[in-house]
Amino acid sequence: MKKIFQRFYRVETKNKDTYSGFGIRLYLSQEIIKRHQGRVTVNSETVEGSEFIFEIPCINKKTMAKILIVDDDASIGYMIRDILEFKEHEVTLSQKPLETKENILKNDIELVLLDKLISGVDGTEVCSKLKNDQEVSQVPVIMMSALHNAAEDCKNAGAVDFISKPFDMETLLSRIENVLQSKAESDT
Repeated sequence: MKKIFQRFYRVETKNKDTYSGFGIRLYLSQEIIKRHQGRVTVNSETVEGSEFIFEIPCINKKTMAKILIVDDDASIGYMIRDILEFKEHEVTLSQKPLETKENILKNDIELVLLDKLISGVDGTEVCSKLKNDQEVSQVPVIMMSALHNAAEDCKNAGAVDFISKPFDMETLLSRIENVLQSKAESDT
């Protein structure tokens, strides 16, 4: 019976000189189901026929993390949001730095990406206020800026990491993953 799942295996028909099908459908079906962590079983009786049972586990998709992006440059914000959502993160985008605390609480945010200069507001002041507020101080903040020598100011304000603009998306994703992993380890 296992042969029927081999590629190009065909069962002889009553007329021993002919075969039915190409011998590829069951093979491909089994391969697709295996890639979804499933399995195929067959029950077969000579006169009764065959029963194929396909089992594919139900996987509840969980978002990776809830991330707040606070940046007044809409194009950068949308680009980062799209990439993070593609990676299964749930993203909130804001151009209003003075509403950061409210956004963290309202959206159960686990990580903040904060620009240093946002609509005339110094992001380091926003970061410092967050870090001195018991309600939200545990939420890590990664700060970003195109300004030279901004990293030290941002880290002194309480940011766990700093990324210079323009940045490579792989670098951003790696930094986010590192911060989220460190947060997960410290939460346990």
